[in-house]
Amino acid sequence: MTFVVTHEAVSGVTAVLSRRVRDVSLRLCVVILGLSR
Repeated sequence: MTFVVTHEAVSGVTAVLSRRVRDVSLRLCVVILGLSR
């Protein structure tokens, strides 16, 4: 059983992951700033 990953699929997955990580990090920063006040 061979698993072939195309460059387009990899780039799409990395784009989605980076966007999700960016959203989570921004939310964490907002929560930390709100708690520190």
